[in-house]
Amino acid sequence: MAEVLHDTPFLEVRDLHVSFTEGDRQFTALDGVSFQVRRGRTLCLVGESGCGKSLTAKAILQVMGDNARIGQGGIWLCRDGREHIDIAALDPRGSAIRSIRGNDIAMIYQEPMSALSPLYTIGDQISEVLRWHGNTSRSEAREEAIAVLRAVGMPAPEKRFDAYSFELSGGQRQRAMIAMALVGRPQLLIADEPTTALDVTTQAVILDLLRERQQAQGMAMLFITHDLGVVSEVADDVAVMYMGRIVESGPVAEVLSDPRHPYTRGLLASRPSVTGRRRDRLETIPGTVPHLHNRPSGCAFFARCGHRRPGECDRQAPPPRQLAQARQAACWALDDEGHLQAAETHAPAVVRRKPDYTCPPLLKVHGLKKHFLQSGGLFTKPRRVRSLDGVSFDIWPGETLGLVGESGCGKSTLGQTVIGLHKPSEGKVFLSNKGHDVDLAALPPAARRRHWRDIRMVFQDPNGSFNPRLTVYDILAEVLSVAGESRPAIASRVHEVMRMVGLDTAYLDRHAHAFSGGQRQRIGIARALASRPRLIIADEPVSALDVSVQAQILNLLRDLQAELGLSYLFISHDLSVVRHISDRVAVMYAGQVVELAPTEELFSAPRHPYTRALLNSVLEPTVARRTERQRLVGSVPDPAAFPEGCRFHPRCSLASDECRRTPPPLAASGSGRDVACFHPLHAAEPVRLLEPA
Repeated sequence: MAEVLHDTPFLEVRDLHVSFTEGDRQFTALDGVSFQVRRGRTLCLVGESGCGKSLTAKAILQVMGDNARIGQGGIWLCRDGREHIDIAALDPRGSAIRSIRGNDIAMIYQEPMSALSPLYTIGDQISEVLRWHGNTSRSEAREEAIAVLRAVGMPAPEKRFDAYSFELSGGQRQRAMIAMALVGRPQLLIADEPTTALDVTTQAVILDLLRERQQAQGMAMLFITHDLGVVSEVADDVAVMYMGRIVESGPVAEVLSDPRHPYTRGLLASRPSVTGRRRDRLETIPGTVPHLHNRPSGCAFFARCGHRRPGECDRQAPPPRQLAQARQAACWALDDEGHLQAAETHAPAVVRRKPDYTCPPLLKVHGLKKHFLQSGGLFTKPRRVRSLDGVSFDIWPGETLGLVGESGCGKSTLGQTVIGLHKPSEGKVFLSNKGHDVDLAALPPAARRRHWRDIRMVFQDPNGSFNPRLTVYDILAEVLSVAGESRPAIASRVHEVMRMVGLDTAYLDRHAHAFSGGQRQRIGIARALASRPRLIIADEPVSALDVSVQAQILNLLRDLQAELGLSYLFISHDLSVVRHISDRVAVMYAGQVVELAPTEELFSAPRHPYTRALLNSVLEPTVARRTERQRLVGSVPDPAAFPEGCRFHPRCSLASDECRRTPPPLAASGSGRDVACFHPLHAAEPVRLLEPA
């Protein structure tokens, strides 16, 4: 019977069609989706935003919304190898589907802060699942909820049981979300982008945790992501979606090593690499996923495809073609043997402007500190939070300095303090101005404002930084108006920066919400360019974007740097992006820089154990999966209660008594690199990181 259960798919989606109704119009969102998820195996569903991945998950659980309906097809759930239930035929509000949700099938959402209720404790929300699906008493539910929190690696689970979601870190909230999904021991776990917003070390721990729980419970997993590095790590099988259709599917090793669909090949080519050859320019997929209102006839990928065949691809959608056992692709450009021929490419030449290290630095940051006073409660004293605690670095004209580290290490606070959004507690921020250094930190607000045009910022979420009432023209003009520019000069500059970032000036009368994520980021870059700055601080500017759009934005930033001689402080937790764009990299930990080095030297031979741990956690879309990964356990310490000595020593197996007593200084170690470590690593020296207790 066990063998029969293993061979039988737990979930089978057959020719699924889902449409949305808006007024008297109907739009097809899922157009004949078919796949299977087997027990003990993981199917990854990949593709850009707008391709239908999350909608597929919602259709499985029947939580799509009142304006969506399943037109045809089935979603078959197989219980115990015998009972087959068509979920698509169930009443979305009926008791039958409610018994399936959380019991047979559970879901982890992308953003736990939105999925978790702020009104109830974490423990109450986990216990509710147990009490809903079984005859469990309140005390039994509490005991079991604490046990599952402990199983998912939640620190102090008894304490976190009574905590609210806003009291937890991002990684802890994701663990709570996983615990809520696993507590009912589901047979299928749907994970919708569960690690997208996490830094690399937390992502690695979460993926290991999901794999461990899958093996312990023998469950099937449907994993939704746009990160092909994650796909290579967790998937057994992969299905690539584009505009509501599966365009390629098969075993993960075959799809990643020999992609047959142009879209799959484009996704792989767009991704920067931590280990491969550095490229001045990333390959991109032109354009974006069309809106459902503008679904093209024929192959939906036709307009973006370098292999397109006019007169064929634009007339009829290609059917899935069987290439081998469990391997399919839907493309008219495949030859008789099922292979995709090389497409003719015309990559523009890139003139890379190198930093000028012979002249004085453009920006000099010396001993920068930013401490916040955190108010206490009725019986507790206020706490001093040391977000930045003595940061020093320089940036030269035309240079990109990458800034990396885990969430909570102070990266964003550093960028905001340099630009003047926070007043430094101590330290100096010198900006070179006509041969003289001006200490921005010492200037009064009115005097500092005159230098704002030299330093501008690009935010992670441009939509959150835009006034929704303003048009694009007004958003860009506002920067110049504050600087005292005349109306004709403002109009001329607004049109100029729109052309610089590759946007049509016809869009100037639109509001920001009418644009895609990549277009909004271009508007954010245009706003930063409007005042003709010399330095741009880019705070996670591509972390929320699909890999194809990310490549477009990174190429744009490179082009603008070559054309205008810009300098960048590039803040990111994505090390592959930082390696691609940076000349030098600074690694931050607990409010301090622990290593600073030229990019290639840092990535090929990290000297600080923390840097090595970050690199060990990066996932590359390779065929060979790492079955054993050295984990970096624990988390960045509380900035109000840093440990004595080296702040990394509680997480480092190389720590000595000296490390526990004395903070190591950031000292030069040759080749233009600085390291804050009493036991720096050598190029060929392996590092043994602490294993979980």
